[in-house]
This record gives sequence, C-alpha cells and structure tokens, in this order.
Amino acid sequence: MKLKNIILIASVTVISFLFCMYLISCDDYSSCTHKNMTATVIDPTCENEGYTDRTCMSCNFSYKSEFVAPTGHTLTVNETAPDCVNEGFTHYECACGYSFNTDTKAPLGHSFVKTDHLPTCTLHGYTDYSCSVCKFSFSSDFLAPTGHNFSTVTTNPTCSVTGFTHYSCGCGYEYMGDFVHYSDIFKGAYAENGEILAKGIDVSKWNHEVLDDGSYAPLDFNKVKKAGFEFVILKIGSTPRLSATTGEALGGIEPTFEADYAAAKAAGLDVGVYFYTYSSTVADTKADAELVLGWLGNRKLEYPVYFDLEDPSLMSMSRDDLTDLCISFISEIQNAKYYGALYTNNNWLVSYLQSDKVTFLFDIWYARYAGTEEWDTEKFGEHMCMWQYTQTGIIPEISDTTNFDFNFVYKDYPSLMKEIGYNGY
Repeated sequence: MKLKNIILIASVTVISFLFCMYLISCDDYSSCTHKNMTATVIDPTCENEGYTDRTCMSCNFSYKSEFVAPTGHTLTVNETAPDCVNEGFTHYECACGYSFNTDTKAPLGHSFVKTDHLPTCTLHGYTDYSCSVCKFSFSSDFLAPTGHNFSTVTTNPTCSVTGFTHYSCGCGYEYMGDFVHYSDIFKGAYAENGEILAKGIDVSKWNHEVLDDGSYAPLDFNKVKKAGFEFVILKIGSTPRLSATTGEALGGIEPTFEADYAAAKAAGLDVGVYFYTYSSTVADTKADAELVLGWLGNRKLEYPVYFDLEDPSLMSMSRDDLTDLCISFISEIQNAKYYGALYTNNNWLVSYLQSDKVTFLFDIWYARYAGTEEWDTEKFGEHMCMWQYTQTGIIPEISDTTNFDFNFVYKDYPSLMKEIGYNGY
C-alpha cells in the first residue's frame, strides 16, 4: 500500500512538472509532438555548469538537461623574485582570466658600490653610489673645491725686462701677475737732491801695500771708519783674459776682495762692489755678470754692483754697442736681485755712450775730478747718485802716500736695498 501511494505521488509530481513546463515553454503546444528537437551542448567552464539545451524546431519549446558540474580553475604558476625596490610574489592565473598573487616577499634593498671623486682646485668632490643589481645611482658627500695651490717663479725687473711673477698650479691653470716695472725700483742716474748722505772710498789691490812674498797687506778698515768714511766700494774683479804679450792669465776675482769684504763688514762699513770689463760682446758681458754673481754668493751689499766700462780697448765700438754692453751686464745682475748700476767718467758718458739712454736706465756712479768737494751744478748738471770727486785722497790714519778715490753719495742705498729686498736682503 505504501509503495503504491509513493508511486502515485511521484506520477502526479512528474505530470505536474511537465504540465508546468508546457505552460512556460509554449503558448500552445497541444498540437505539437516535439519530434523535431535540436540539442545544443554547453560545455562546463571553470565556474559555470555545462548542460544540453534542447529546443523544438517546430514550436520553440525548449528545456535544459544533462547538467555537468563546473570544471574548476586550471592555474598556471609564475614566480616573480623580489628586487631592490619591488616585492616578490607567486602569481596564479587561469586561462579564463581569473588570477591572484600570494607568497609575497619583501624587497631586497639596494647593494651600493661607492666611487669617490676627490675635489679639484675648481670642482667639488663627491661620492657616487651605484647599485650593483639595479643600477640605481645617486651622488652625495659633497666636498668643497680645494682652490689652487700655486708655485711661483719670479722674474725680477731689469732695465730690459718688466718683472713679474708666474703663478702655476698642478691642475694646469696658470697666470702672470705682480708686474713690477723697472722704473718702479731703479730711478735712473740722478739723485733727488744734492744732500750728501754719506762719504766713502773705493778700494782695489792697488790700495794695498805689496809684501815681500807678493801678498797684499790688509787694510785697517776700522781706521777708515774712524777717519769719517761710512762705505767702501770694493773691486770684485775683472774679465778673465790672457796677456797679449806674455800669455799670462789675467783678471778674474780681485785678490784682495775676500779679505777686504770681511774686514770692511767687521768694521761696520757699508759695502758695494764694482767689476772692470774688457769684454766687447753682449754674450761676454753677460758671462762677466755670471762670474760676479758666483763670486758674491749670497753676500749682503748695501751699495750697488757697478759695471765699470772705461777700458781704452773698447773705444772703437759704437755708442749703441757700448750701451748694449751695459744693458747686458746690468740686466743679468738685476735679474738675480742685485742692484746693478754703471760706473763711468765724463768723457765716456759724453763721447762714447748713449748718454740719454744710460742716464735714464741706470743709477750712475760718476767720476769727475773738479778739485773741490762741491758739486758744480752749472758745469755738471743735476747731481748723479754717487760722485767720485777725487782720485788722490789721503787717509792719514792709513798712509801718507797711498792715494784713495773719495766719493759722495746722494741716494740712501742701504735703506733702499732693505726696502726692495735686493743685494741679499
């Protein structure tokens, strides 16, 4: 009985379902036998079920059947490793477009290599930081430029060359500056006024007594100073040469110079020197100057280094050539920061040299014997810087028979040498 009831209920249910489907699918399906049915299979997807769609070609009645469960996603896996700034992860992706990321890993951070760039004279220094993995880079740790570190070479002013200092840095930058014109230091032949500032003598071997052994007796420069003299101009030497008659070597350093310099300094006298030339070419007078500088060494002088040009053997030369001899010697002396000047007498100044040129270029020690200690302005013109006014002077404290050249100076050479830093000062 129960089984029959169950069957009856099931039959009623099926009939009711089919009747409902009929009502839904067809406005009037009572006359259609649905024998002309088509079947369309819809495959299942990852997320949607599959089924067969059946449709009556006669009345469009349709229904779905033969359902198939969704297939589920088929995932491919791609690993992305972390780099310096981006996180790593595992990427899951299905062909249907569905995807997601998981297994996230933190960025690794940069691995920097440092390259230092030292500052230069004009450019700042810095450190380059470059990542060895991703090549990200930046600069930091800046340092100010060091500035130039100059070495200097000074060319001293001479009567033929303007003085200047050449500044050069190891980086290659260089310039010339601190120009000093000759006229800024060497004021020429004439004194600023006629005031006698000091009295002195000049000395060579001829002012010394010759001893039996051929040596020269020393001069007592303390007696010279006591006699009222404040400076001495020593002959330092003459052009080395050979005697035309005997072949004997002549000239060179004056045999009395070394002892006279030491004794004069010890007595507290100011000292200058003069060199007597026999040279007839510019090259030879330059060589004369180099000899003098070698003999001087680093000795201090309060008075100039005088070029004595008066030998008769040179009188046949032209004014221009003789004047060039003066320029050659004195320029070389001045370039070594010794104060070069010219010794000459009135005859040579007027008759043999370019007078205007040498009086413009050089301080002049002027030999002219007037028979008086008074400078004759009308006869001599303006005062020269130093005047050798006699060659027959006697210093009784030394000798009643030895003659000395007496000199007046009108320029304060000792102060000038210290002021401009010449002559070893």
